[in-house]
Amino acid sequence: MKTKSPSKPKSKSLQVSTKEVTSQLSRYKVLDVVKVAIRRTFTHRDRKAKDVETDMIASLDALTEETAQVSRLMLANHADLMRQYDQTIRSNEEEMRDFQKQVEYDLERISV
Repeated sequence: MKTKSPSKPKSKSLQVSTKEVTSQLSRYKVLDVVKVAIRRTFTHRDRKAKDVETDMIASLDALTEETAQVSRLMLANHADLMRQYDQTIRSNEEEMRDFQKQVEYDLERISV
């Protein structure tokens, strides 16, 4: 049985390191899925080797899909947060320029 390789990100900015994904997955208990599948597989010692292989591959496929979903979610959330951050920065810069202009105008009026 062939395993489907996870889809590769389209750009470098969408890449997530394995360490980052693993730490996030541990939060969502996704790695427990594989541990349970392995325990369940090896408690039935009378199964054939092919059945064990099939179960392991199915478990890893489920983990791969779950990993991809979490990665996509993380990337989408990060992108949204960065857009919000950029908008806030631009807004604050505009407010500061307006405030500076108002202070300069007020100082000119006072000095006259």
